[in-house]
Amino acid sequence: MKRKTYGILAVSALMLCGCSALSPTVETVPPVVEESTTPAQTTVAIVIPETTTQQPTEEPTTVSTETTSDPNVVIIDIPAETQVVPVSTSGRMEAFNMTYSDHNITINYPVIVGMTDEEVQSWANDEIYNDMLKILDIYDVDVKNDTLTLDYETKVIYKSEFSFIYTGTLTQEATGEKIYIKLTEDLNLNKKIHMRLSDRLSETKIIDSVINNDDYEVLYSQVGADTLRKYLADRGETFYSNLRDNADFGGDELPEAFSYTSSGSVVIIIKLPHSLGDYAEIAIKQQTK
Repeated sequence: MKRKTYGILAVSALMLCGCSALSPTVETVPPVVEESTTPAQTTVAIVIPETTTQQPTEEPTTVSTETTSDPNVVIIDIPAETQVVPVSTSGRMEAFNMTYSDHNITINYPVIVGMTDEEVQSWANDEIYNDMLKILDIYDVDVKNDTLTLDYETKVIYKSEFSFIYTGTLTQEATGEKIYIKLTEDLNLNKKIHMRLSDRLSETKIIDSVINNDDYEVLYSQVGADTLRKYLADRGETFYSNLRDNADFGGDELPEAFSYTSSGSVVIIIKLPHSLGDYAEIAIKQQTK
């Protein structure tokens, strides 16, 4: 099932001032985009008013939304009595939690606020939002019948980089199978590009490490390291050439693998058949220059 990508999400926000008591997650549902040849762009503006320090309410406050005269603009107005918790911070730059919800689809995703360069901030939030919607296509989600739940954890938040990792499950109504999901997003904010596996490892390095030399570490496998190593060794060079070229968000094709860096290694999350545990993680030492 191919799903149309929604309009661009552009987020602007005012920074919280003098707030020491904050209440948790703010949720909002993106506006429904009608089918058309050229999708209309949707702008979402988050308005966080300055307020004095208050204790959080016992019950979470629902965010109210209103539309302007422009049908493609939705204003999310967070009342003064409602305060939101930044998931992570770096100086003035903060990441707030937002939730996409549609039938039994629930995806928590981050929104960046507080950057001095509003153009870069808008670009980053557009990419995060639209890439989040691509997950529905990557896993061919039946929105009306399947159940998808994803959360994320911030890995790096800095003026030059923002990266995070999604984890969760998809239960397919047609098969009853519960699929485990892990994927990443890594944005270079200086260059306004996605950091991808092709930026981190050469094709030769991957093929030598996995096929020729068995020189990698298995970080996660539901079927055991030996079974996984045999499966990966049998894939052939073309498999890894395509995997490298199409891994991670930011490419022309829907990604079938994802990557991130950790302790001097490049970690590759490889999508697997359900019988092999849905995905595995392997670590290859980074090339030295």
